[in-house]
Amino acid sequence: MNDLLMEKRRDMSLREWIKQFEKQFSERELNYMTVHKASIAAQLKDSETGNLHLHNLTYKAKDGTDLVIKTL
Repeated sequence: MNDLLMEKRRDMSLREWIKQFEKQFSERELNYMTVHKASIAAQLKDSETGNLHLHNLTYKAKDGTDLVIKTL
């Protein structure tokens, strides 16, 4: 099972989630491959106030191929 899916069963900080996300890629991918298109939606909860914040982040490189990214 995907580590990120398993980790959703407990609370984790955004920093921890980013570290888990990076583990999905090899050292070569992290250092040499370029991002052409990305879409991330994150629902963050402020542990002090309990308020929820939704962040939709998208990126497309100028010369990026416009392939469809399907959500899980």
